Amino acid sequence: MIRSLLAICMFACLFISTASAQRAAGTLPPVLSADSVSLDVVQRSYDQPLIVIRFLGSLCSHCMQQLVALNERSAEFKELNTRIIAFSNNPPSKCAEVMTGYHIDTSVIAICSDTDNACSRALGTTIAEKDGSTTDLHAFLILDRGLVVFEHYSATPLMGFASVMDVLRAR
Repeated sequence: MIRSLLAICMFACLFISTASAQRAAGTLPPVLSADSVSLDVVQRSYDQPLIVIRFLGSLCSHCMQQLVALNERSAEFKELNTRIIAFSNNPPSKCAEVMTGYHIDTSVIAICSDTDNACSRALGTTIAEKDGSTTDLHAFLILDRGLVVFEHYSATPLMGFASVMDVLRAR
């Protein structure tokens, strides 16, 4: 089988709890790898839906607003048995600072470090342009039973969660 079936995501995570061409809903997620702790996001999505978010880090105010908005809905995500894994290229110490400073509900949301952008590149959110510059995108994916059932790639983070909640409730 192709390597994307494994979709092994290796994060430098504090807690273990995921624009190139877009894939259609129901497709397999990309293979991801990063700094240390191994987490097979596909396997985990058979146990519970996973939301995988690539954000641009703690200096992006819109990204922090997105994390706060998701955290405010943590009770809803718990009811829907959904876990959130958010990653950026912030170092682990900054991830811990964000989790503490924003009072993130760690039973729902894990913020992970991808300092070498390996996960981001695999996800297609860090793009090396022909002129040598880099384009960074935000990503928001829902994995359920091994498949990507929702995805959003953009220059700005996804802020409206009605469609996300609809997808999670429909499972």
